[in-house]
Amino acid sequence: MKVITVIFGDAENATPRNTQKYCFRTKSDVKPGDKLRSRDYNHDMTVMDVLDKDYKYYHADTGDLSNEITSTRCWPIKTLEVVKLNDSVTYASIIK
Repeated sequence: MKVITVIFGDAENATPRNTQKYCFRTKSDVKPGDKLRSRDYNHDMTVMDVLDKDYKYYHADTGDLSNEITSTRCWPIKTLEVVKLNDSVTYASIIK
């Protein structure tokens, strides 16, 4: 497992001032510059960084990554699994 950072949209239009980075945990083989699409988000993602170390939490205010909850502002990092989607398959999950 490793952590990747992504931005929503194209990296070519990104500047440090207008671009928020988001992180995900993944086992998938991705590299910086890869474009990802998820039905869970309205915009495509661009992989910015791949960290070889796994982290479980991020601090919502500072962006710091850790494996321990150090504050009430620490949140779990979601897992992202990259799969090839089949348009003739409808995916669902049990919610209750």
